[in-house]
Amino acid sequence: MSSIINTLMWTFGVISCVLFSFILFTCVIIIISLFKKPKYSFYKPKVSIIVPAHNESKNIATCLKHIHASRYPVELYEVIVIDDGSTDDTAKIVKSFKDVKLLYTHHKGKSAALNFGIKYCKHELILMIDADTMLHPDALQKLVLPFKDESVGATIGTYKVGNRKNMLTAFQAIEYSYNNLIRMGFSRVFHDSVWFYGAMSCYRKSALDQSGYMFSDTLTEDMDVAIRLQNKGYNIIHVYDAFSTTQVPETIHGFFKQRIRWWTGVLQSMRKNSKQSSRNIFSKSSSNPKSKNPESKHSKIPLIFVYLSQWWWSLFAVLAFPMFTIQIFYWLPYNLATFMDAFMYLFRWFSIFGPLYSVYMIPEWGISFFSAFGILAGLISVTFIIVSVTIFRDTVRLREVLAIVFYFPYTLVLNMVILISIVKYAFYESRGFVK
Repeated sequence: MSSIINTLMWTFGVISCVLFSFILFTCVIIIISLFKKPKYSFYKPKVSIIVPAHNESKNIATCLKHIHASRYPVELYEVIVIDDGSTDDTAKIVKSFKDVKLLYTHHKGKSAALNFGIKYCKHELILMIDADTMLHPDALQKLVLPFKDESVGATIGTYKVGNRKNMLTAFQAIEYSYNNLIRMGFSRVFHDSVWFYGAMSCYRKSALDQSGYMFSDTLTEDMDVAIRLQNKGYNIIHVYDAFSTTQVPETIHGFFKQRIRWWTGVLQSMRKNSKQSSRNIFSKSSSNPKSKNPESKHSKIPLIFVYLSQWWWSLFAVLAFPMFTIQIFYWLPYNLATFMDAFMYLFRWFSIFGPLYSVYMIPEWGISFFSAFGILAGLISVTFIIVSVTIFRDTVRLREVLAIVFYFPYTLVLNMVILISIVKYAFYESRGFVK
């Protein structure tokens, strides 16, 4: 029995080693990116802004007010709202904004609504923004700057959580901030970002003409179009100081529903585009054929990272719960005399105090090759979470502090989401989805 346990622990050690390699690679990218702040020259093109809306009477007025509060010349942009079969007062509210064009679709889904709106766009750059996402005043003028380089097919900004009402939204706020940092890192180092999120995204219309528009055959049309743009040789840039505020699920049910859709949709997008992505990754050409600048390169590393990390985290989600359960009992001290001893042991396991306590106890316990991964992974993750909330000027109150301290249990919840998504992906027959 002990030999089986020891074999399992060594297996888990190898898994932890692979996990740490992902964290370490991301860590190196982020550190390099902190010394590579991009500089953009003056550029103020005309922009078409599309807002798809289905029963968004609670948000649409605020969304449009934030757009009009942009520090961007009003004569340089147009606003188009697509009412996708709303049964509430969405259309009535939009009509009160005289300078907004209102179009209608018969609840065909977000992708169809966006494609319909694109037909009426007058300008080459198209900003797509969800009705529950609020644009910050400087965001638009910063999102368009990278498009002066013709290799850029799309830009995304930094997303902040607006509805911080409970611990669930606090955890999501920290997660969003951390993901923003990863996007920024890849964008600065490779001139191409990862983990595209379309709540506020700007596209070059001619790039969409070449790669295809929004398709409804996956659950995440934004990730699908991002991979297609990258496969066509376009770069995707994260503009770290182009801020927007979005709404996140406030209940466990809403959270699981959203995240399962996201993860399933990314798996669908990857599978759908896998042949073209493989040809792109293994081709010899690295220059961007869309750029007039011969020095502009199209790195394949961000796309490779997305595929590898997505499949790795899917595998890890299957192994995470048995792995951590066995490890908890394996390292359980035999001298737990009181309830408080057991509580403190579990408290350290599920909080940042675990890695800190392990560092403190190194003189007594020593350190093994594999235990070092857990300590370093925990310390690196928390360090960059703190860096991210600093860079993006995020609000940190008591809830957010607690979310940082107990971020590990939240990652277990995310693993649970991934596990459910894998099951759904395996048995989900219809690839279409109406949102």
